[in-house]
Amino acid sequence: MLATLEALKRYVGMNQIYRVEDDCLEACLGFASGRIEKYCGRDFALLETVDYFDGAGTQELVLSRRPVTELYTVEVDPDHLLGIGTGLPHSEIVLHAESGIIERVGKVFPRGTYNVKVSYAAGYSVIPEDLALACVKLAAQLYLVSDFSAETEALVAPYKNRR
Repeated sequence: MLATLEALKRYVGMNQIYRVEDDCLEACLGFASGRIEKYCGRDFALLETVDYFDGAGTQELVLSRRPVTELYTVEVDPDHLLGIGTGLPHSEIVLHAESGIIERVGKVFPRGTYNVKVSYAAGYSVIPEDLALACVKLAAQLYLVSDFSAETEALVAPYKNRR
């Protein structure tokens, strides 16, 4: 999740030892995190990743995740064997970590289909404060405005127990 339960409790003014609502608050945080990641079109967690590319005869490739925290290997293989001897030396690669772009120095990534493989770690081990605050604010809205709206009530009414 992009924020902590404790941060959300502080934001809505709940005592830290008040545990009755924890499940509900956790659900709000999970939903808010998912909405933010969907809106941004990315996952923020720090993960090891492997991307395959079609070489396009350019010097740069845009990785699927950012920021890049560690670049493990960049392999180029026009014969689609991607094995020993296909790794590029780190001296041939410039990493632009924040933007998630790798650049090949003095050469291009050769044209081909899935002939470039990049292994790396990307994401945040600590979520940036502004992103965590956005998650807390969205989760708080979900929690504090938990009454049924007329629209929600109309949707669930057919399922209501009629005793």
